Amino acid sequence: MFKTILVPIDDSEGSRDVAGAICKMVADWRCRVIFVNVVDTAPIIAATSEAFVDPKGVIDEMRRVATRALSEAVEIAKSSGLEAEYVVREGNAIDEIVNVSQERGVDAIVMASHGRHGLARALLGSVTEGVLRKADVPVVVVRWPQRHAVASPVGEVPAP
Repeated sequence: MFKTILVPIDDSEGSRDVAGAICKMVADWRCRVIFVNVVDTAPIIAATSEAFVDPKGVIDEMRRVATRALSEAVEIAKSSGLEAEYVVREGNAIDEIVNVSQERGVDAIVMASHGRHGLARALLGSVTEGVLRKADVPVVVVRWPQRHAVASPVGEVPAP
């Protein structure tokens, strides 16, 4: 099975639940988990340049929030008996997730998909879809919120 997996999470309320569900799913794999959060600074810099606001404070706060969410995810993983660490990056989420996966030599990426459709997906884009297209390792997609089993490269995975 996989020895090292990368788990991208955001700082949303549901990210703790996602981290917990993924850790339960992979607990039997006895793998190392690397959580990653990407702070997308481009919209902040663009918005603050027009409003005469220094983006550094906003970006620093985003990094603090990301670090808090990632620290919680690491604790969840460790309580499931997994070795875990985290990485905070700045930039484009898709590119940085793929970069971290390559730099850390992970065997797979396990990430949630919120299942947005239509206009919401068109406007927000799909980080999961982008990672699926660009990653050079298997990507296991866990539908969130969990409703039923999920298809993955390792077979049908029951919802935790």
